[in-house]
Amino acid sequence: MAKFNMTYIEAMRCTPRQFEIEMIAYRLRRQEIELNNRLNAYYTMAVQSTKGKGENMRMIYADFNDFYNVEEEFEQALRPNTKTKRNNHIKPLSMAEINRRLSMQKGGTNG
Repeated sequence: MAKFNMTYIEAMRCTPRQFEIEMIAYRLRRQEIELNNRLNAYYTMAVQSTKGKGENMRMIYADFNDFYNVEEEFEQALRPNTKTKRNNHIKPLSMAEINRRLSMQKGGTNG
């Protein structure tokens, strides 16, 4: 119960709803720490990472939201059981594609 700053007796006296509220508060505190870490990384990266040379030089990310989606991460902290749309661009492989990749690993031909 150290992560909630509660003693064992206080935790035993909590109702399930109070415990859920403590858990949400803990996740939000962790998310705030993560946000500060990401901001620090973004500002460090912004100083060091650019595209182009000379007059065409610009930052890789236009703003912080391109680097880190704050709203999505806080939403995930508030509702951890909901699925996010992170890897929707990855489609499942067909059996033919799996077999082709396996034969390539074994030294087969690409045919």
